[in-house]
Amino acid sequence: MQVVGGGAILAVILKGQISFQSGMLLTAIVFTFYNVMGGFVATAYTNLIHIGAIVLGIFLGGLYVLFNGGAINSMVDHSHYFKPFGDLGFFQAMSWAFINFTLGVLAQPVINTASSARTLKEGKQGILIGNVIAIPVVVMAALCGIVAKYVFPDIPSISALPALLNVVPPYVAVFFLISMWAPLMSSGSPFLMGATTLAVKGYIAPYFKIENDRRLLLVSRLTTLIIGALSLFLGFFVKEILREVTWIAVFLSAIVYIVFIGWFGKRIDSRFAFVSLAGTLIIVLLSFLLGLHKIIHPIWPVTLFVFIVMGIGALVSKKH
Repeated sequence: MQVVGGGAILAVILKGQISFQSGMLLTAIVFTFYNVMGGFVATAYTNLIHIGAIVLGIFLGGLYVLFNGGAINSMVDHSHYFKPFGDLGFFQAMSWAFINFTLGVLAQPVINTASSARTLKEGKQGILIGNVIAIPVVVMAALCGIVAKYVFPDIPSISALPALLNVVPPYVAVFFLISMWAPLMSSGSPFLMGATTLAVKGYIAPYFKIENDRRLLLVSRLTTLIIGALSLFLGFFVKEILREVTWIAVFLSAIVYIVFIGWFGKRIDSRFAFVSLAGTLIIVLLSFLLGLHKIIHPIWPVTLFVFIVMGIGALVSKKH
């Protein structure tokens, strides 16, 4: 998703000088390269630079488009902007919120922040300070999205925010562009590092019995390159970012459920966890094949299924 967003931003701002696909390629190369060369330390320092660029650019550009784009008057004229769940409706809004709540457990940017700190105390402080800084940025980004919807009503969501670069003067557009591109780098690189760690530590190193640090570093760098290339390839199939993020996130939510249930239900056979994950995949596939995702978000049947399977696993484990 970060690769796709970067491609959309670069394609819009450069107005045909670079294609959407080329923008995706450039985005993937940039954050894959500095992860390959610097690892966790590179992620930590670049994220510090990113947050400064994000805060400056999003408020400079956001305030400009808010007061010059006419969107505030549009918000006043449409009552759904002032309703708790907007025009999404209760179930759609709660589905998105619930999924993002469960994803907080697996948030790679947060995990990387803690892992890159010199001490546990500094890691905790970094997480708290980072989230306090991020809250107003998220609000401003949402307001910019409302402006984009008003100014460009027919534009696809994947290009909504980048399109705003066309309505701001050049001296603002430069910082606004950086503020849009920087979050993609700062969130994409931790996920890339997390995927590399899982692949190398969980599978590659144990299977090939790699213990030497030099060989482990080489394998990690090659794995990062491969995963970065795979991410780029998958990015070409993305059509609408926000909805597709919540659909993909259903799989991660299922993992979070299993982890939490495992904490409270001791000695649950791992086969029940496997059935839960396999069932999640089947439910999501059927949801789209049968068009059920238009009626109810996949997170709810998946939630029910996982808890039923893991609950049966807990009962069976008690008997044994």
